[in-house]
Amino acid sequence: DLAEDDGFRHFMADMNVASIVIVPILRQNELIGFISTGWRNPQKIQSEIVGLLQVVGEIFLNAMDRRDNEARIRKFNEELTERVEERTHELVSVNRQLQNQIEERERAETALRESEERYRIVTEVISDYAFLYAVEPDNTLKLEWVTAESYERISGFTVNEGLQPYRRYNAEYERLAREDVQRTLEGQPTESEYRVRTKSGEMRWIYMRRFPIWD
Repeated sequence: DLAEDDGFRHFMADMNVASIVIVPILRQNELIGFISTGWRNPQKIQSEIVGLLQVVGEIFLNAMDRRDNEARIRKFNEELTERVEERTHELVSVNRQLQNQIEERERAETALRESEERYRIVTEVISDYAFLYAVEPDNTLKLEWVTAESYERISGFTVNEGLQPYRRYNAEYERLAREDVQRTLEGQPTESEYRVRTKSGEMRWIYMRRFPIWD
């Protein structure tokens, strides 16, 4: 409940929002953003909604950690190769530098394993699956990551078996899925229900939301 003269309350009223939940996203104790959802009518905020938003935020942080750690490891590998080639004649000095870089690489790999463990825990506690596609310059889609355990639990397919996802849709819903993906590529969030076939042949309804993320 906010005071009558509260500026945020007036802003929400202007936006026709009566209830809102905001979950901050913290990385190393620093606020980097937030996830929120709102309603036009007054709502009693349920703990399940807050928990779901927190799970989404954790998935986002895990993806960022994994990307950053992989970039660090690639950078360390490139620097190792370059320095060995350039300073072979300075064996003692190079040995010392290599040892330092190996220790840094091991720390980065340890951090990556810990990030993957958090990622695994998140995928085990949610029933649905999440995924991220990158849009290539030619407008093709490249799968960046997916919550593999929950995807396999729902569809029966492994991630490698599901690289052509449109084949899983019932024929009458494939067109709708392609249209929704195209709208998402144009910057519009989409959400729809689709009928899909699992690996066992069972027909199942899924509800999917897609959100564009801009660089």
